[in-house]
Amino acid sequence: MDPGVEIYANKPQSAFYSHVNATLIIRDNRGEAVEATIDFPVGTKIEDSLFGDRFIYRDSVDIVVSLDDHAVAGPHALTLKVAGFSRSSLSCLGTAKLTAHRE
Repeated sequence: MDPGVEIYANKPQSAFYSHVNATLIIRDNRGEAVEATIDFPVGTKIEDSLFGDRFIYRDSVDIVVSLDDHAVAGPHALTLKVAGFSRSSLSCLGTAKLTAHRE
C-alpha cells in the first residue's frame, strides 16, 4: 500500500464504520460460496472521539483462511473487498475488490 493509505479492518468496533469493513468471499469452481474459517487480524486502533475508534491495516496484513470442507472442488476464487482512507487528505478512498485464483 502507498504511504499514508489505511485499509479499514474487518469487524469494526463502531457501527459508523460497519459499511467499510474488509470482507473475503471464497468461491468454488462452480462459483458458489464456500464455507471457510477466516482469521482477520484486529488491526491497529485509531482513537476517534467523534465517530468511535476505528481499526485499520497499514503496509501489509496476513489473513489466514482454512476451508471448512477440504473436499470442496477447486480451483477457488478469493475475493477481498476493502475500503481505504488517506491520512494525508483525511478522506475516504472508496472501495476496491481484489480477486485471486488458487488452483
